Amino acid sequence: MSEQEILEGNTLIAEFEGLPFVPYRLNRSIDKKFNTYKECQKYIEKNKLEGFIPELWWNQKSGQYDHNFQQLMRAVEKITKTKYDDGDNAYLRTFGMLNKDGNVMVRINRCPLFEAPTLIEATWLAVVDWCRTAYLR
Repeated sequence: MSEQEILEGNTLIAEFEGLPFVPYRLNRSIDKKFNTYKECQKYIEKNKLEGFIPELWWNQKSGQYDHNFQQLMRAVEKITKTKYDDGDNAYLRTFGMLNKDGNVMVRINRCPLFEAPTLIEATWLAVVDWCRTAYLR
């Protein structure tokens, strides 16, 4: 995965969690919070804030979900408390099983199966896909 794909995926998860974004530049942030990365970016562009970028309010870029299981599992827990339109809950259908090649598999019900060399990567891929397809539809 490219750094851009990781940034986009982490941003989706942060938005799903409802974490605010702020304009940030070199240890300086503006005390104005936005619900999405795009809203924050528009504010920066409109106000010509040179050198500022949208970051999560705790200055973690767009989260560390791709390599921090504690952060990622908060999103997984929130997913499992989410109901689909028909009232059925979202849940982990496959979690941590190995395929014939030794890759780890993770699947959230009603979503595709994801396979990766590590459990955190497979889980991250499944959560990002769920945020794109189930949450943002």
